[in-house]
Amino acid sequence: MVAYIVPSLNVGTGSDEALTPELETLKLLRRELTKDYTVFHSVDWTRVSQGDSFYGEIDFVVVNKAGDVLVIEQKNGRLSEGSGSLIKSYTGRDKNVVDQVHRNINAVRQKLIRSPETPPRKLEYLIYLPDYRVKDFAAAGVDRERIIDSVDRKSLVPKIQKILGPGVENQEQRFQKTIDFFSHHFDAALDIHALSVDAAKVFTRLSEGLAETISCIEFSPRRLRVKGTAGCGKSLVALKRFAELAAQSKRVLMLCYTRSLRDRLNALAPKGAGLVQTWNGFCNEVLTSLGERPDFENRKLNSALWREMEEKIIAAKLGEEWKFDAVIVDEGQDFEQEWFEILQLFLKPSSECLWLEDADQNVFARPPLKLESFVTFHARKNYRTPQSIARYIKRALGTEFDCAARLEGLGVGEHQCENLEAQSRQVAQIVDSHLRQGFTYKDIIVLSMKGAGKSGLADIQAVGVHKISTFTGAYDGAGNQVFTSGDLQLESVARFKGQQCPVVILIDVPKLDSLDERQRALAFCGMTRATLRLEILYT
Repeated sequence: MVAYIVPSLNVGTGSDEALTPELETLKLLRRELTKDYTVFHSVDWTRVSQGDSFYGEIDFVVVNKAGDVLVIEQKNGRLSEGSGSLIKSYTGRDKNVVDQVHRNINAVRQKLIRSPETPPRKLEYLIYLPDYRVKDFAAAGVDRERIIDSVDRKSLVPKIQKILGPGVENQEQRFQKTIDFFSHHFDAALDIHALSVDAAKVFTRLSEGLAETISCIEFSPRRLRVKGTAGCGKSLVALKRFAELAAQSKRVLMLCYTRSLRDRLNALAPKGAGLVQTWNGFCNEVLTSLGERPDFENRKLNSALWREMEEKIIAAKLGEEWKFDAVIVDEGQDFEQEWFEILQLFLKPSSECLWLEDADQNVFARPPLKLESFVTFHARKNYRTPQSIARYIKRALGTEFDCAARLEGLGVGEHQCENLEAQSRQVAQIVDSHLRQGFTYKDIIVLSMKGAGKSGLADIQAVGVHKISTFTGAYDGAGNQVFTSGDLQLESVARFKGQQCPVVILIDVPKLDSLDERQRALAFCGMTRATLRLEILYT
């Protein structure tokens, strides 16, 4: 397995202009270091497509499984030697490379010492000069063992492994404290939007301090309604607040509407601190615990069945095991007013409620909820949707939001399809093109505005050579969703809400000037799932 990268790196950009020296180094480290290593980086690849690189205070920090640390400073281009140092010239100023490295090392060391957490046993450094050959190491004031220049640049990874090593076993606590320290330093957090969540836990760079801001708001009773646009970080806020409450030994109930979002939230929420469920899944759990197991096999899963379940919950006598200190609702625009009223039965006195919603993504056309005695916080900055796609959405749909993403993105492709055959052929061509550019199947999602089961693509097994994977509607013995076998995932916009993907192929799209309110919400939701490239197939 490859090394873990923090924040996560979307390698499948397929953009040659993104291959700056720092990004090339990062890809090298990820590819050639093993899973024993975690690499933190300040290479902000989202700025690269605009023609310049972003340099952080420290270029790379490598952590082994024992929590030992190696700081790497990379300098590209020409340097000069003399007066016992290496000098890098920038426009109007010179920088002493060796002094800069020592300042960074000392700064990290002092922060670690001041930190209440256990500092690493080892703190080392390397200077990496991929374009420059050092002529006289003594004159440059550099320890030969701590520098990799252009002559031996292929030895970068072996040198890291020699200095740091994979680390000894049974140091999980030290390792985790070191990871937490640098996650904060590099402004990173767990990414709930990763298409697959596993033990590696994907990290992403925090867009801005929305979660921090909300945590700092003080009022009582703490009932907060966040009206946030797509990509503002609502789910991140939900997870952060869950973790804060869990740390206070509070019992938390976190609810959303779609099963796929629930699975991602549940994978990242602290275990044993409460319950993460969909609304329907929560009702099922409650009734099952009371001996009222719903008859799903012989009853149709329709609104009448769920309404009957809700009525049984209202009439039931709930024990203390069903009382929570706080409730967090993500994608609250999908909830009905009566559900909010039922939720009150599960809350302790003076309980906290955090309600996160976006009226622009009201894909089920629910009437807005009345939440009495709630403080409302508006968040209109979208950090997920790149500039080129944001401009298209505003022009095509007229939906207003603040695009705060630094990435220009790879734009929007529009395609007209007269029939199902043309749509299938066009999807295959688009997928072919993106795979050639370097994207993988995991970087691509096909979203239908009709719904995955109602789309014409649901009736065929493949587009071109690409086999389609769709949700069967069934669950395995562990409660996991069962999908058909295939590489290219087909989903409905409604089921994929709350998630994201580098390349989104939005299909079954009506003419934009004919959209009703629900279709406009579906289109906005689908378009804002794309983090790099959006393809739209009009029918």
